[in-house]
Amino acid sequence: MKKIEFQKYKTRGADYHWRQISKRNILKYNAFIHARYTIIVNHLKKIIDNYHKSTEENIRILDMGCGDGVLLYLLSKKLKNAEVELYGVDLSDVAIKTAINKFNKEGVGNKFFFKTENVYKTSFKDEMFDVIVSSDVIEHLSEPETFLKEVKRLLKPKGFLVIGTPIKYTEKPLDSMHTYEFFPHEFVDLLNTACQNKRVIK
Repeated sequence: MKKIEFQKYKTRGADYHWRQISKRNILKYNAFIHARYTIIVNHLKKIIDNYHKSTEENIRILDMGCGDGVLLYLLSKKLKNAEVELYGVDLSDVAIKTAINKFNKEGVGNKFFFKTENVYKTSFKDEMFDVIVSSDVIEHLSEPETFLKEVKRLLKPKGFLVIGTPIKYTEKPLDSMHTYEFFPHEFVDLLNTACQNKRVIK
C-alpha cells in the first residue's frame, strides 16, 4: 500500500479534535465525531468495569495512534474512580505535546503517559496492556499487518482490543488521507489472521 502523510494537524491545528467535541464552540463542534467517540468510550467502560471484577491490579489502557488525546480524555471522565493507567502513542510530536498540555490543563486525575512513537514498533514491554484501543488509525497505515502484530505483542493473553475504522463504500477511499478503507468482511478477515486464537466480535 502507498504511504500517505497525515496532514490534518498541520492544516486544522494540533487540537482540532478537542474543538470538535466542545459544545461551547458551535462553529467547530462535530456531533457525528463526538458520537463516534462516545460509542467507543461506552464500549471500553463496559469492558473495564467487568475487568475490574477479575483483578485487583491497575488496568493499563493503551491508545495506539492517540493523536491529541481526546479519546483517552473522554474515557478518563467515565472512569473517575477506576484504578487505571492511560497510555497513548502517536507519530506526531505536536499531537502528543497537545495531549499532555490538555490533560494537565483539564486536571485529569488518572495516571497518564504520552509518548511520540511509531505504532509499528513501540518501546513497551511484551503483554503490558489489559486493553488496547485504536480509533480511526488503521485506515491511515500502509502496513496494517505490522501494526496488528505489535498490538498482539503488547496485549495480555486475556486482554481486549477495540478498533474503530470507517466502513468502505467505494474502491477509492472517500478521505484522501486514508491509505486503505476496508469492507466489513475484509476487516474481519484481517483481524482473524492477525489475532490467531482470539475471538473477533464485529
